[in-house]
Amino acid sequence: MNTEDSKILLNYSASAVSVDCKGKYAVLGARRGLCVVTLDRPKERKFLYHNRKCEVGSVQFNPHMSKSSYIANTVSDTVQVWDIVSQSSLVTSFKGHNSAITGLVWSPADDFMLGTCSTDSYLKLWDTRDPAKPVRSFCAFTSIPSQLRWNPLSSHILASAHDGEVRIWDTRKTDTYVSFITAHFSSISSLDWSPKRSEQLVTCAQDRQIKVWDVNMPLEFKIKSLTAKPVSKIRYTVCIV
Repeated sequence: MNTEDSKILLNYSASAVSVDCKGKYAVLGARRGLCVVTLDRPKERKFLYHNRKCEVGSVQFNPHMSKSSYIANTVSDTVQVWDIVSQSSLVTSFKGHNSAITGLVWSPADDFMLGTCSTDSYLKLWDTRDPAKPVRSFCAFTSIPSQLRWNPLSSHILASAHDGEVRIWDTRKTDTYVSFITAHFSSISSLDWSPKRSEQLVTCAQDRQIKVWDVNMPLEFKIKSLTAKPVSKIRYTVCIV
């Protein structure tokens, strides 16, 4: 990417970003809507306008090859799903919660399923083909979830961050969480599941600590690392040798 092409992306004020599973497109979310960029031709862009005055809170490409052109994003309490290869683009739009949505994630097992969480204290699962009501709802009561992650190896397991705590949910069981981890003494800024070990996840927080946990043994972390500054985003990666 040359300097001129870089300026095109830098001039687009984005609040969220995602890359499709084929590595062909990136989507940038901002106040006006979404900007889809073809990565090997950055000047080739497509704009999707959400007609709302709010910033895009979250945006994610569908991780499944069969729906790789699908994008989901949140704007305040609303979820929008787009198909970037469709002429009409907007697939569906629905009000997901009673207040601002704080987290959005596609299911690793079902290419039509979405998970959301909100400042209304609820976590909800949606079938985007019929979003009139959620498939499942889980209430965190007074504890507000700030983000949500679906376990890529155990599709019935989700993790949510609540200030410095992580809650683990099993969609096959009750409407309450099945376990929790007191992970940090300050707000968790990011968490992610291991792509190789279903029981393992990593967290980071404003306390500058990165911790790796076994959710089956939640009282003690497995690994801890201290950084010079707080980490805002963290992701597990898979090394291919």
